[in-house]
Amino acid sequence: MSGSARLARRLTSSPVLLGASVCTFGAVGYNTSKRYHDASLLKPHDPVTKFPIASVSDAPPVRPTFPGSGFTTLVLEDATMINHNVKHLRFKLPEGDTNSGIQTITSLLTQHKPDGAWIPVLRPYTPIDADEPGHISFLVKRYPNGKGSGHMHALKPGDELKVKPIHEFDYKPNQFTHVTILAGGAGITPFIQLIRNVLQNPADRTRINLVYSNHTETDILLKNEFDKLARERPDRFNVIFTVSEPSQSAGEGIRNGRVTSPMIQQALPAKAEWDTTKVLVCGPAPYIEAVAGKKGGFGWTQGSLGGMLKDLGLEKNQVQKF
Repeated sequence: MSGSARLARRLTSSPVLLGASVCTFGAVGYNTSKRYHDASLLKPHDPVTKFPIASVSDAPPVRPTFPGSGFTTLVLEDATMINHNVKHLRFKLPEGDTNSGIQTITSLLTQHKPDGAWIPVLRPYTPIDADEPGHISFLVKRYPNGKGSGHMHALKPGDELKVKPIHEFDYKPNQFTHVTILAGGAGITPFIQLIRNVLQNPADRTRINLVYSNHTETDILLKNEFDKLARERPDRFNVIFTVSEPSQSAGEGIRNGRVTSPMIQQALPAKAEWDTTKVLVCGPAPYIEAVAGKKGGFGWTQGSLGGMLKDLGLEKNQVQKF
């Protein structure tokens, strides 16, 4: 059995499936008012992510893979279908065995120009593992008539892809006492980098509370790993799962219904600690609007705070929408 076949078998045998969701990002370039978070943040070499704590001495050398401006060309090394509409894409970095050097919560804006088109298609995707030496990978879900995901699925080993990093949130260890993450569907993907970095750093004592909403339990991404983290690090991490379309076989610990204000309140610390708390929100546009209010400026700006978070009494500067 080939390595690609083994990867597909291991990933598809896992209960973790990719949720179908997008985060609003803003009109980046052309027709990118919706942000496509298609990566699952499963490590391709370790499909059951164990969130290991790595020492600094274990890390590969870091040199800037991506320039401050302009696009970098990556070469596709391997492409594997994981299920009927999800593909694992692993690209070689131009700097050999160094890692990408991109910061926490960073996406890569991809660019391609369809045959006969005058205007390029730009789409951001969240990497699976930005610290894999010499490589960077994605799990991309193909959407019906999706220009970006369709192109990504059509790539073959040896094909090139132009990318440019988009850094979306500055995080420093112990910057906050609490981080509350409100994610809908595949809107969880930008936060996996953050969760990993916080919990892998023994010097960072930030507590993370996650409320993760999906349509069905099979859409829940990395449930086993989140459950494991909650069991092993109850002082650092807690998660609430909720599904709007539960099945009769829904697993233990999954709540029924959409996200609610009481759920969010449960994931927040005492109000006296809100000044050192940050709330991060990502999901489909209706989800973001219900939780935190619409983004402004066609998605370019944060917009006014609204929704449940405003009703709970939070301030605009305590919330970040993605």
